[in-house]
Amino acid sequence: MISLSIPNLLVSQSTTLAQIPPEERMLDSHVITTRFASAIWIIRQYGSTLGQDITSICASQVFNCQNGHITRVQLSLSYTSFNPTGTGVPDPALTAISLPECVEFAIQPSNSNVFYIGDPNQSILDKLTGLPKVTSMIIQCVVISSIPNGFLRNFPQLTALTLSLSNMTTFHESSFEVSSATITSVNLQFRTLKIYPTFTNSSTSLVWSSIDYLSWTVDPSTAIGPISLVFTPTVFPLLQTLEIDSASDGTTSVTVSCRNITKYETGMTTLPTFPLPTPNFKTWEYRLLSVNTIVPWEAYTPDNTSRLLDMLYNPSLTGSVPDSFCINTLYITSTNISSVPDCYWCYVTDSTVFQTSLPVPPGFTCQWRVDQVNQILYTKEYRANLTGSLMGWGNIVSHPEALGYYKLNAIIPHELLTLFYYTDGTQTNATIKLNENSPHIVNLNILEIGITLSKANVTLLANQKLMFTWLFSFYNNLLVHQFQSTFGLTGPCNINSTKYTITDPIQATITCLMNFNPSFTGTSFTMEVSNPHNKETYTIPFNYYPRLFSGQIDSNNQRLIYLFGDFRQNHSLANITINDKIPCTIIASTIGSINCTLSENASYGPANVSITVDGYLYLANDFLYFTAPPNNNGSTTGGATTGGGSTPQSQCQESTSNCFGHGSCDTNGHCQCDNGYNPIDNCLTKFTNTTPVTNTTTPTSSFEIDGTRFDFELVAIQEIDTDENVVGELLTNSWNATINSDNSTTLVTYQLVNISDPLYIATMVQAMISFSTQPRDIQFGDQLLHSNPNSIKLALNITNWQYSNLISTLRVVFRIDVNMNQTIEFDCKQQSISTFSYDQLSSTIQYLRVIKDNVQYNGRFIDYVLSNGRPTFSKTTLINQTAIQSSSSIMSTLIGVSLPQCQECLLDPDFTPLLIDNTASDCGSTNSKTWKIIVGVVVGGFAAISIAVGTVMLIKKKNQSSKQNKKMMNKLKNMS
Repeated sequence: MISLSIPNLLVSQSTTLAQIPPEERMLDSHVITTRFASAIWIIRQYGSTLGQDITSICASQVFNCQNGHITRVQLSLSYTSFNPTGTGVPDPALTAISLPECVEFAIQPSNSNVFYIGDPNQSILDKLTGLPKVTSMIIQCVVISSIPNGFLRNFPQLTALTLSLSNMTTFHESSFEVSSATITSVNLQFRTLKIYPTFTNSSTSLVWSSIDYLSWTVDPSTAIGPISLVFTPTVFPLLQTLEIDSASDGTTSVTVSCRNITKYETGMTTLPTFPLPTPNFKTWEYRLLSVNTIVPWEAYTPDNTSRLLDMLYNPSLTGSVPDSFCINTLYITSTNISSVPDCYWCYVTDSTVFQTSLPVPPGFTCQWRVDQVNQILYTKEYRANLTGSLMGWGNIVSHPEALGYYKLNAIIPHELLTLFYYTDGTQTNATIKLNENSPHIVNLNILEIGITLSKANVTLLANQKLMFTWLFSFYNNLLVHQFQSTFGLTGPCNINSTKYTITDPIQATITCLMNFNPSFTGTSFTMEVSNPHNKETYTIPFNYYPRLFSGQIDSNNQRLIYLFGDFRQNHSLANITINDKIPCTIIASTIGSINCTLSENASYGPANVSITVDGYLYLANDFLYFTAPPNNNGSTTGGATTGGGSTPQSQCQESTSNCFGHGSCDTNGHCQCDNGYNPIDNCLTKFTNTTPVTNTTTPTSSFEIDGTRFDFELVAIQEIDTDENVVGELLTNSWNATINSDNSTTLVTYQLVNISDPLYIATMVQAMISFSTQPRDIQFGDQLLHSNPNSIKLALNITNWQYSNLISTLRVVFRIDVNMNQTIEFDCKQQSISTFSYDQLSSTIQYLRVIKDNVQYNGRFIDYVLSNGRPTFSKTTLINQTAIQSSSSIMSTLIGVSLPQCQECLLDPDFTPLLIDNTASDCGSTNSKTWKIIVGVVVGGFAAISIAVGTVMLIKKKNQSSKQNKKMMNKLKNMS
């Protein structure tokens, strides 16, 4: 016979291997000791008469053993008896109760043995560190006076906790910090607590943030001063049920403002004080109210939401219930309330809404009323409202199909109910019970008239027709329906096909045809769908075709044109002309692109494009730009000045003072600059290491040199029509900024915020400003643009712009202060500096020059942007100027960069600081030999910009509109 060498407290000397449960035999003695020593400690600490060996422990209902582990502990009178003198001394050497597979743990000594503790110097709470899987815990003890700090961190999977510690006098929130937010139910019974807590959210790991049920038993007789408990939504964000019980008479104040709370229960002798209940709140439950309790009836009816007030078994409660309380249901059995309104007597047979010991008043008859009796009740999606008086709190019992599955839900109890009643579309006579347990029955005549649209679209057909396709998720096909336009079109939409799906509810797919008005320029149609008893109005988005998004001219053959847009299925039959006279023959085409060749060369400069597909015309003015060959007639490249001369080289030498002494004029009249000098200004300026100014509030390109500041500021995005009238405008004056930087590059990302206009709520506008101490090369379309050291790059991102019509485009508006009468001195000569220089062919601004205190700010504007990822022509125009001072030549100037009505548009200005170096001048002037200049180059950019657009049908030549510009200027003045 083999015996295990295990301490006697686990296995008696006579216990054999065969007597040990099979699942325990494979465990070594250390494992058995660890597992079952914990069980022995529990038995002895609370005086259980359970046998203290493995067989007795695992055979009991107190301990559930599986696979060598204890998985449940339930120490209570239901499962074991107790010895009032004890059953042994618990081992003080046991430091931890280790039950790694235990999921339920409950210690609830019997009432007769509740005051017995095997060793008062040992606390079970100190030893509960080895229950990682426990989900439910109940601890009842009369000796424990405190909870260890971080106690709950030992139970990462715990969901329900009950602590009944009748000797606990102090409360510390640190004992209720958790390692994971799994606990949802907490029951606390601390009847000797001296000072009650002020709950906080000082630690994000406190258990309060995750619980939805809290029960708290207070005892005013042991507290120091009145008890005040405050439950706020910041500390208890998920709390739904709050139960407060009192073990003795005394003053207890309870304030509850949790938004999600649905039920409040109390055994206190006074009603709590708290703000008006939230819409989610459903139930008050009060017991043991004192004789002086006054029910705040009005406070319990703050709105039209029905709630239950349960005051059963409060014999000291007296008074009468007012009529205004009829919103709520009421339980007042075994109270001395003397009277209630008729609304309760009408439904006294339904114990779910009214419970009372009062007798029904003699001869009482309920005078309920439903206004819809004797008339047709029209339902929409099987629902309609009933109005009247004393109609009750609804009827939510499930009814069979023969009764229409009907339900009554109370919107305002007794006054307004919503009826759900299913029909097959035919007019139906229905019998409705206002309350399932009351005799009040109403007969109704019901007809379903609902129209619910799931999806609709409109297609422009090739024969000047529009086809509307409607998908209805709710539609009574037994009624005659009509479709007609209330905006954008005239006449009815004639139904040409119908398809019904006989489901619950009936679904319908319907198509109808209307004549198209070619002069319509909107982006949507307003349509009305009606039957004899109902009509619904819908806005249907409209996409016109053809449309042009971008266009390019082959750099090697200017007769070869590439067009990109929306051309639909008959793209190969499109008719294309340039400048209204030069045909362009299609050589390749798809739905989104067309390649064509011109029959003759087009004039240099901007060109109009007209395209006709299926008889529909799209005309885009200034859409392409035909570039002239290099000019060898004497003009210089940078162009601060121009002049005559017998040869291009001599003209360059005269007009630029031979490249201002920092280079030389070549035979073509171009300045070839020395290293470090800028060819844009014919070598007048050289690059400097001036650091740009970082603006954290607006995406403004800024430099400051010796106290002189230059700002090129983005102020607005405008939608303009073909006459340049502003039809939509979004001021860009409120941004959030994020700054990121490394050793050489700084990136500031701006997000436009506080958009108040509902039209642009969905519009996303982002801007990014970056600058680097190192030179950078930026790919823009098919070109590689060089960005000099310390240059500023501004990228603009616009997403989901809501266009108001088919022919409008976008314009990005910048502002800068300029001097309209400015000069510089070189070789003792005053040279006039034009503020703006224009391209002679396109009238677009090419250069901007601003001089302040011997500092010059130059800007060059490239005449293209990216549209849907492809370069396309763009004009930069002067919008408006306003004098800053009446006698000054300094003007606040608005400059606009045009964008097509494209789906993706890209704009990316670039600014570089430079110094004017006139040390080569022979003038003996005492003026400073070194001037400073900032040069800005505005180019199409590289960052991805997404603009959700409508459609363009016609783009006319832009004309100045002073009325709209003045209006817009007044708005922007306030931003100065």
